[in-house]
Amino acid sequence: MGPLAHDRDTGKAVTIVIVEDDGIAALGMKMALERHGCRVRGIAGHPEAAVTLCGSGIDLALVDINLAYGRSGVAFARALHEACGVPCLFVTGHLEEALAAKDAAVGCLGKPFTDLALTMAVDVVRRILANRPPGPIPYGMELYPGWSRARTRRELAHAALRQRTGAHGRRVQR
Repeated sequence: MGPLAHDRDTGKAVTIVIVEDDGIAALGMKMALERHGCRVRGIAGHPEAAVTLCGSGIDLALVDINLAYGRSGVAFARALHEACGVPCLFVTGHLEEALAAKDAAVGCLGKPFTDLALTMAVDVVRRILANRPPGPIPYGMELYPGWSRARTRRELAHAALRQRTGAHGRRVQR
């Protein structure tokens, strides 16, 4: 079991959702993460399916950028973060696209990667979100600046306030 497979504060296993249209790749990630002590809540080839898991205590989403039928993993990562506050880590071979969308994820793990690199990447993200130093970064992983659990909560609070008050800061009548 990895050093951060369980949340230091709650003792709960880290819960992950995988958004990947390649079933074999998704199953390989699931098996590696479960061996590492993580809970994999679901594997979704369609982003819409993963959003239904929103209220089920997901700590992290692993998201491929180019999904089947022209679906965008980037759009999904933004929507999941906005709707649920769930941070995402891109897992993709399309590194230039990932870098162009760095506002939508904590970072990127380039394909192909090993099971060890995947579990190390999850540990790095968990450390960052807990406002701790990232520790060793696996080969093929790039971190994007500005992510922390505090930032995530702050963004959600501001988004909720904007929704309640409207664009001009006045309370919206319902």
